[in-house]
Amino acid sequence: MQVDAFEARQVYRSAQRQPVQTRLWLERLFDEAQDRYLNTYTLSLSAEGRPLPDQEVEVWWVGRDQPGYSSWAEVPLEKRMQQGGERLRLCTDAEGRALLNLPQLDQLEGLDLPCEPAHYSYQLVVRFNADRADPHHLPAQLPQLEFYAQGRMHPPGEPLAAGH
Repeated sequence: MQVDAFEARQVYRSAQRQPVQTRLWLERLFDEAQDRYLNTYTLSLSAEGRPLPDQEVEVWWVGRDQPGYSSWAEVPLEKRMQQGGERLRLCTDAEGRALLNLPQLDQLEGLDLPCEPAHYSYQLVVRFNADRADPHHLPAQLPQLEFYAQGRMHPPGEPLAAGH
């Protein structure tokens, strides 16, 4: 029995633009006069090495031992976000940057806290396009970060020294 087979393939290139990789960066500001980090951050968003202006970046943060806080992140983020914490939406400027300011965490004395103010921490998640509403950019998310609200540390770029 003889069988003739023929296979034809044609490759088409989509005219649609493919979504590009995005990158988030977070930098905590340091106050030299107070010798400590502030609860103020500069967020940067870029794609293909260029800043992304006029884009919405979502921030979620929760204080230590509050609903949504999880030391080991054993509960999925979305569920924790529903349980508590605070969501903020920031818009990037022409340079792809946005300022996140949490001044309520700078002065903790006299508040009812689960620990001493010096040990009070909070968790922070920053993400872009998590709902994939922007078809031109891939989502980006920083890992869950945890910071001491009143952390006294050595200034950025300087080595640790005795007494710090």
